[in-house]
Amino acid sequence: MDLPSEIVLLFDRDEDLLLFESFARATGWVEAIDVDEGEYTAAYSADGAVSALTAPEGGRSGRSPGVMAAGGALRRL
Repeated sequence: MDLPSEIVLLFDRDEDLLLFESFARATGWVEAIDVDEGEYTAAYSADGAVSALTAPEGGRSGRSPGVMAAGGALRRL
């Protein structure tokens, strides 16, 4: 099965798989506090590239600012 090239596969600590249609959608949905607390264990693109899950400085207050903002909650490696 071929996945769209922009899809992001995100795994949480309960081993659930979350699928997002794009990198931007994933970063808009992920909350920095959850990243900081280790809720998400891995993130991959459709081609298997790994993304790092990081919370921005002082990001414990809620949603991350998004993919292009400094310190976003999800960034490509």
